[in-house]
Amino acid sequence: MNFFLEGIAFLITHTPFWAVPLLFISANYGYIFWLKSYRDASYLFISIGFVCFLFIIYYVWHGGPVMAPRHFRMLLGLDH
Repeated sequence: MNFFLEGIAFLITHTPFWAVPLLFISANYGYIFWLKSYRDASYLFISIGFVCFLFIIYYVWHGGPVMAPRHFRMLLGLDH
């Protein structure tokens, strides 16, 4: 369980390095599939982009690479 939580903390710490490119890539594919009338695939990629956007907002709102994982641990009750 600790390995899992450390992995999530790692992802939160390095959010800009994976969420920003994935946001742009998924938005592009979502738009392409929307134009081709593949609605289910479009919704999938737009949803992935929205989740990435939420991670970026959380990262910025809670103070970047140091404070965002600490706030996550505080939410789980692991850090005081």
